Amino acid sequence: MVIGACARAAVAVAVVAAATACAAVESGGPTRSSPSARPSAAQPAAESTGPSVPRGLTLPLEGHFPTDWDVQDDDRARTILLGRCLKRFGITPRDRGAGRTDRHVGPRTLVQVRYGTRDTAWASEYGYWFPGQDRGRPAPPGAPSPEEAEVATGAVKTHKGRKVPEGGCIGEVVRTLDGPDATPATYADALAEGNELNTASFRSTRAEPAVRRAERAWSECMRRHGHRLPADIFSASAEVLGDGGGPETRPKPPPRGDEVRIAVADAECIGESRVDVVWNRAEVAYQRTRMAEDPATWTRVREVLDRHFANVRLVLDGRK
Repeated sequence: MVIGACARAAVAVAVVAAATACAAVESGGPTRSSPSARPSAAQPAAESTGPSVPRGLTLPLEGHFPTDWDVQDDDRARTILLGRCLKRFGITPRDRGAGRTDRHVGPRTLVQVRYGTRDTAWASEYGYWFPGQDRGRPAPPGAPSPEEAEVATGAVKTHKGRKVPEGGCIGEVVRTLDGPDATPATYADALAEGNELNTASFRSTRAEPAVRRAERAWSECMRRHGHRLPADIFSASAEVLGDGGGPETRPKPPPRGDEVRIAVADAECIGESRVDVVWNRAEVAYQRTRMAEDPATWTRVREVLDRHFANVRLVLDGRK
């Protein structure tokens, strides 16, 4: 459901975040993934929390991998810090914030729409849409000026008589968020560990017999609702939005339209087939086994992310 596209996007969240971490000066803005162990800063009271999930639906990887909201917060914090550093050198950074909103868009947790959603009330109100999709994304910033690029990357040691930080302003951003001895690899390597497990878990467990049976049950349920679809729980949203998940920006679907009608049937069939619970159970077992094989790595990953997002919150709250 919703989210088929968002569920697939959740598998790739860390790739985007890693690119942001390693090349903040080139980042054009956030992509789209319980409130996590690292609650997002300054959440507006009116901000949608998204569709509900069955009680207890979670993954061992949560807390060891950034959610969509984490990635958006990280991008905002990097934008603030980079701009602050460049301004010390009399450089007005490219407009990286034009049109940017402090509201989040998309799922709040790694599992919220990972397997679609059985929340029929949500589906009847929003279809496969998320509040905020109508606002759009800020346009990517233009190419930096030569002096901005030099100071941002540390290609020069001084600028206008002032010493440039080691690694440029990007290096300063990294150390602010990840610690005085951090390099871009500190955060990126932690993301890579989580991304590999997140992707392997999602793909491998889908082939398990119990998951395939549940998807076939979902397909049979959808047939009874008048939709002949393969045993693929993302095929309903793909029928509405296309395999790419639809455009980043679009208006809320009209009530009682085709999108809402299919989304409600989809949610009912996910609940009837219990495919979300079955698939999640398989992923939990897979991730627990993998993480138990190398606990030291996952302790390190958790420490890196906890420190990183604690600093992100401080930046967004104006305390760092």
